[in-house]
Amino acid sequence: MRRLSKAIIRSYDAHARHQLGMFTYLHMADDARGSFTVSLGYYPAEGDKRGALQRLVRAEDPELLRPPQVDTFHAGHLGEGLKALGHVELDGNEIVANLWYAFRDEHHAVDVVVFASTGDLVRLGQVMPDIDALVHGIKVRADDEDGWWAGVSDDIPAQAGADD
Repeated sequence: MRRLSKAIIRSYDAHARHQLGMFTYLHMADDARGSFTVSLGYYPAEGDKRGALQRLVRAEDPELLRPPQVDTFHAGHLGEGLKALGHVELDGNEIVANLWYAFRDEHHAVDVVVFASTGDLVRLGQVMPDIDALVHGIKVRADDEDGWWAGVSDDIPAQAGADD
C-alpha cells in the first residue's frame, strides 16, 4: 500500500498537478515493478479533424528526434483515431519515448488524448497492450455539469490470453 501511495503522489506531482482537464491512470501489473503513468485529457474540438489529431499526437513536432510513427487506431466507443510513438532527447543524454492516442468525438465536439512517456523503452513495449485496452474502453458521455465527460467505461476488453 505504501508503494501505491508513493506512486500516486509522484504521478500527481509530475503530471496531474500541471495539466487541467487530465485524468491519470497508474499501471501496476505487479508489485515487483514501479507504476507506469498514463494520462487522459479531453478538450473542445477545434479545426478540422485530421489536422487536430495530427497536432495532438505531435506528428510534426520539431523537438522529436525524428518524425513519429503514426498509425490509425480503432478504439471501441471513440472510433477511428491516431496512435503515435515518438522520441525526444532530454538533457542531451536520455532518450524518452512518448506514446499518444488522439480521437475526435463528433457527437460531443470533443477531442480525446491519451499520453504516456518513459525512458524505459522495453517496459513501454510490455505495457502497450494494456494501454491499448484502456484506450479501447474510453467513452465520452453527456454530463449536466461540464457538458461532456471522457473516461474509462466498464467494458474494457480482457487482454488476449489473460485467462489462459
